[in-house]
Amino acid sequence: MIAARATFSEIYDLGSLSLQWRTRYVGKVTDSANGIDFLAIMNGGSVATIGSYLYHDLAAGYGFSKKVSLIVSIQNVFDKPAPLLYDAGGQDGTDNALYDVVGRYFRLTLTGKF
Repeated sequence: MIAARATFSEIYDLGSLSLQWRTRYVGKVTDSANGIDFLAIMNGGSVATIGSYLYHDLAAGYGFSKKVSLIVSIQNVFDKPAPLLYDAGGQDGTDNALYDVVGRYFRLTLTGKF
């Protein structure tokens, strides 16, 4: 079903401050279950193909000390919706192992070491 997946990441460390940009790649997908595309059969035989997808994530972290740090991150920065895959088998109409079904979301992480 899937051609390829990859993750690319760039991290800038500026002392106490760090910045990260991550790009997640999902290759071209053919919408079929067990080699049979039921949607294609209903639509006259054309096989639904989803082109490659890129998701972008951004994170910034700050170390207040050796024991306390804070990270703010945004997953799916551009709020790219997941493609519709009829034969994915999930209730959300896509393959949630490959695509972000939530859309853009934010995370705040405070870490303390004791």
